[in-house]
Amino acid sequence: MRKIKVLFNPVVLLIALGVLVAACAPAADPTATTAPPTATTAPVATKAPAKAAATAAPAKTTTTSTAPSDGKYPASVAVVDTPAPNPNAQSGGVFRWLDRVGASDWSGWEGAASEPRYSSPAYDTLFEFNAFEEWGSQEILPKLATDWWVNEDGTEWTLKLKEANFDWDGTTKAFICEDAKFMIDTIRLGNDDTGDELRRSPRAGYVQRVSDTACVDDRTLTISTDGVLPSLPASLAMGYFQIRDKDYFGGNLEKMLDDIGPEIGPYLYDRYQPDEILRFVRNPNYHNQPYPYLDAVEFKILGSSTARDAAFRVGRGEHAVMGTGTSLQAKEDGFLEHTDLINTHGGRYVQANFTREPWNDPRFSQALRCALDSQKAIDTGYDGFGFYGGIFSGLEAISGHSKWQLSDQEIYDISFCHDVRNPIEERQQKARDLLKELGFDENNPAEPYTYIWTPASPSYFWPSMLDDLAKVNILPDWEPMETARAYDKNYAGEFDFNFWSYSVARADADTWLFEHYISHSDRNYGKYTNLETDAMIDLQSRTLDPNERMKIINDIETILLRDNAKIVLSHYGSMYFWAPWVHDFHQAIGTTGATQYRMERVWIDAAKRAELGKD
Repeated sequence: MRKIKVLFNPVVLLIALGVLVAACAPAADPTATTAPPTATTAPVATKAPAKAAATAAPAKTTTTSTAPSDGKYPASVAVVDTPAPNPNAQSGGVFRWLDRVGASDWSGWEGAASEPRYSSPAYDTLFEFNAFEEWGSQEILPKLATDWWVNEDGTEWTLKLKEANFDWDGTTKAFICEDAKFMIDTIRLGNDDTGDELRRSPRAGYVQRVSDTACVDDRTLTISTDGVLPSLPASLAMGYFQIRDKDYFGGNLEKMLDDIGPEIGPYLYDRYQPDEILRFVRNPNYHNQPYPYLDAVEFKILGSSTARDAAFRVGRGEHAVMGTGTSLQAKEDGFLEHTDLINTHGGRYVQANFTREPWNDPRFSQALRCALDSQKAIDTGYDGFGFYGGIFSGLEAISGHSKWQLSDQEIYDISFCHDVRNPIEERQQKARDLLKELGFDENNPAEPYTYIWTPASPSYFWPSMLDDLAKVNILPDWEPMETARAYDKNYAGEFDFNFWSYSVARADADTWLFEHYISHSDRNYGKYTNLETDAMIDLQSRTLDPNERMKIINDIETILLRDNAKIVLSHYGSMYFWAPWVHDFHQAIGTTGATQYRMERVWIDAAKRAELGKD
């Protein structure tokens, strides 16, 4: 058994549901890495040629037609071919991903946003987002599901599964339908068919409307839903929904924490040295040949941001997510390839505990909204790498903006304090007035309890936030807290107000709403409860007409922002960097735990690296 120690803790796919989407353009030129988006131009996904519809199932809705549906049944996501291999790609080389810390465990099903980054090289999913071409593509491609269709009333999806094998210590075992069923059922229910339970299942909301799964045979999976569920492919394409071997993990889900188990991805686990390296090597039996091109992928854990950034800037790695100040310097250096500043996924949010008095009074949440100067926090805490916005993303002129988002003006119209164009001094005076109504003033300041997750990005914003809060007579009783303990307190609701970072895919509105805003989700840390929005979240998930669905989502967002269910301090802003000898490396903007972490199509130009003296 290859068991390892527990790792340490330190679209918009706007599924056109009234339209059957046709693949409308050829694949990108395979001879060069596609140019990334600029800071002012939204990325446009290039689609691969459409795949012909299967003829065996008359109810199948995959088609090359662009005619609208007659409304009697839902359009499915079009089945398109994975882009052809790059004829110029070279095999060999090691991709070194430099980082400060590693993941906490192997359980992509249970973990927060970062876990799939470290386990995705070993595990495939049923669908995948297109990281083969174009930056920010939200196009969905086949993976272990090679074909799919929906019945006429939209309540049953049929997936045809690929012939593939798990690899385990040099032996192979066939992937079958029961493994896919095991994954979906365990995530949605929180337990497997033996009754063994996950510690938590933060992505259960994405598939909570799945009512049943069944295996017709080893290569055919059916997924039944309690009504149309247009977001299903977008959910199952995320890196969280990794295929695991039922025979190995069934009845012992805890084993996922420290045991890599049988692998079905492009790479196989090689070794892990705590605080140093996590290494995967090429899977020679991978089902999607000729991939992967690389000999190995190494996550090199360097212990500090300073060491990580310095090593990357001088060419001792192929990729790193650098600190903001270093990113600006690296851009000036001109050695590394990079994008401009773009709006990526998730952000930093503040929320009151809606179960604790007096902090559950709406006036307290509104006072927080009025007190906090988002731009100051972004500028002082993150060198300007961030964007004020709504629930889903930063404001609409920014590359990477979510199409689910309200317009800028609609956000500004929610209240005087949501309009960040108003002077901060006037907004903070409104905060003082609201707090005075609650009995708090300079002689009796509010002292709500909270904690700050360190060492992580929330701590960078905290000095600016403390300054703002003090100006309105809020003096928090706070303490620093490391990751694992902070997560436990989040789930237990042990705070008066909370400041946290969230990285959640924007592929479909369901992923944000069911995970963070529906009342019963355990990721709704503040326990915001609103039966009206619960019903609306369910309704939008069942709505086929894209325009009608958008109206419902906009109404939901308006209510959530008005109620300060989560107070948006900033959305993530990033510049992606990669070494100049790296090709076909495309980050998927707006998704997390997605295809790009598999490093499947990425290749290294050995001659270019040697020319630069970095071999």
